[in-house]
Amino acid sequence: MTFTPIEDIPGIVGSLRKQFDTGLTKDIKFRKQQLSNLARFCLENTNVLLDAVYKDLRKHRIEADIGEISPVVDECEYMIKHLDQWVKPTHTSKRSLFSASTKTYIRKDPKGVALVIGAWNYPVNLLLMPVVGAIAAGNCVVIKPSEVSEHTAKAIATLLPKYLDARAYAVVSGGIPETTALLGNDDPLVYMSPIEYELIFFSEQRFDHIFYTGNGQVGKIIMMAAAKHLTSVTLELGGKSPVFVTSKADLKVTAHRLMWGKYFNVGQTCVAPDYVLVTEDLVEKFIQACRDVLDEFYGQNIQKSNSYGRIINHRQFDRLKGMLDKCDPKTIVIGGQTDREDLFIAPTLVCPVNPDDPNLMQQEIFGPILPIVPIKDVDEGIQIVNSRDYPLALYIFTSDKKEYNYILDRTNSGGVLVNDILMHLQELSLPFGGIGPSGSGNYHGEKSFLTFTHERSTMVKDYGMESVTAIRYPPYNDDKVTILNAFVYSMPPTVGGKIKFISNFCGAFLNYFFKKSPVSQNDNSTEKNKERRELAAHLATHDTCLWTDEDVTLLLLELEIEIGEGTNRFIYDDERMSYCNYLSQTAFSHQAKTPKDILDKIVWLWTTWEAISKATGKSWWKVTEAEKYKLSLVKDDQDQQLISMFKYYNECDRIFAYIKEDEGEVDDEFLFDEGSSIYY
Repeated sequence: MTFTPIEDIPGIVGSLRKQFDTGLTKDIKFRKQQLSNLARFCLENTNVLLDAVYKDLRKHRIEADIGEISPVVDECEYMIKHLDQWVKPTHTSKRSLFSASTKTYIRKDPKGVALVIGAWNYPVNLLLMPVVGAIAAGNCVVIKPSEVSEHTAKAIATLLPKYLDARAYAVVSGGIPETTALLGNDDPLVYMSPIEYELIFFSEQRFDHIFYTGNGQVGKIIMMAAAKHLTSVTLELGGKSPVFVTSKADLKVTAHRLMWGKYFNVGQTCVAPDYVLVTEDLVEKFIQACRDVLDEFYGQNIQKSNSYGRIINHRQFDRLKGMLDKCDPKTIVIGGQTDREDLFIAPTLVCPVNPDDPNLMQQEIFGPILPIVPIKDVDEGIQIVNSRDYPLALYIFTSDKKEYNYILDRTNSGGVLVNDILMHLQELSLPFGGIGPSGSGNYHGEKSFLTFTHERSTMVKDYGMESVTAIRYPPYNDDKVTILNAFVYSMPPTVGGKIKFISNFCGAFLNYFFKKSPVSQNDNSTEKNKERRELAAHLATHDTCLWTDEDVTLLLLELEIEIGEGTNRFIYDDERMSYCNYLSQTAFSHQAKTPKDILDKIVWLWTTWEAISKATGKSWWKVTEAEKYKLSLVKDDQDQQLISMFKYYNECDRIFAYIKEDEGEVDDEFLFDEGSSIYY
């Protein structure tokens, strides 16, 4: 196998970064094409990949296909199907009044250049599944297979570049015998080749995301390397995944599913059952059920079964054999046979095992040895699980919903599967990942896309509403406190809370503008100021305060613009406030399909009224028909936009007529007809 020279790595990463900056990988069609190419790579080279996996792990072709090839193809197709929807910006519900006139949304941007480091136990799946997410999210990717599964790594390094665009995706191959790559640690699970060591620990290369699948010791090194550039990291690690078998379990079904899941890939699976907690009254029956199932699966001579795989290498074999040698022979109730030359270790059950056993219960087994821990009841099992690190998976076999919920409420784990083993990994709607020492972050399906995506908060604001938002500017004074708080804090979720919130805001806002106005500043009349404060409070308690949801914030802010900027903004009386209130109600009641319709209607009518008042020097309801007609003929460019709105004055007349009708003062010249859009 040809390795990538270490000195070439900086150039590879630099080239990918330059390519990312061109925007090539951000194009949705490009992403879909690359995902299609990746699926085609798996399908067109299935036999080559299955042969390579067999040479590395002696996996049966069916087991390798459903565990390695099919999941990657399924993930590619799933991404292609949903990508158009996932890449769309997510619009947010605005809570602050300061945000009322803005557009707020979350962009789904790629992070940049990602590094994906695969694992040897599933050399196709655990390498390419994250790559699918990285491609879908629009990143450039450095793809690093594990050299421990050397035949599969060679096949991928040779064939994959023929399918993926070399400008955006690079396969880095590397490694020498893992014995020379051990990082001064006695833990035999800790493998790192010089290429990985240089790339991650010593290299000054900066990645925008690192995705690593493997063991916790190397995971810590990955985190140290990422810390140099504050790079985000996803770690898919492992741990001791427990299994509860309670008195309410179906033992026959449990034994079939548990033995299949444990000995799939000879136990070399990060979510493989690591120990079983069985209630004391079921132990003997459970062991016999497992013995029967193993005979059914593999026959009397398991070593000759082509359905049973092998340990990856002699180093792993020696580690597992050492565990067996430390066990009391009387406790090995099933299996125990080994063959170093063939890298064979039989399915082995050990019982009873103490929860504090230093041999089998302190580190992840990652092989075909299964300790059985008898427990008095579920509570004792919960104590055992909670006494150690959070596992990557938690399995529960019981027919009692209350019982498994009881366990779930009192434990923690990366994922949970009730009444089966491993199968939660194939469901792409479920995120897969660990917690604490079992990993950080998750992937599969949409979560894979999001793992390699930067969710970029975006707010777009125009230059309008400055008279409202200017209240945040210095100089500060006590009069601004209530208003600023209303702008900053979110609106209460309850209807009553919204009513109170908006009432207080309206009163505070109007009082502020009364004090700010030239009329108020030049008028020393205490009575006048008192009257204005009362009128402001009166306006704040009108039914307009009953509007709900975010429409109300948008509406109020638009109204305050007009109050603050209108010519007659300091002339308030009961008649005008009734008009304002009814105007708002009308916009909500008629032809107001969306918040924008509401705002357009209110501002349109309000602006018309203010423009006519400005031109005539009179309140709207005091302007004669002749004056309105005369104004409609004005050709002043500056006021043309306002004058063009006068065609709606009849609707305003009808509003006022309705107000007067409520007060018993209907004027015969104001008529209603059902053709009016304001007809109530």
